[in-house]
Amino acid sequence: MKIVPRRRRTHEPHPFLRNMESKTWLALLEDLLRL
Repeated sequence: MKIVPRRRRTHEPHPFLRNMESKTWLALLEDLLRL
């Protein structure tokens, strides 16, 4: 899964990332590092 979309219409962060909580985002990053 690619988090960053290929077509960048605006410089604003992806809405999906906005909806996610910071704790959840950090947890996902930790899981990726573990893999």
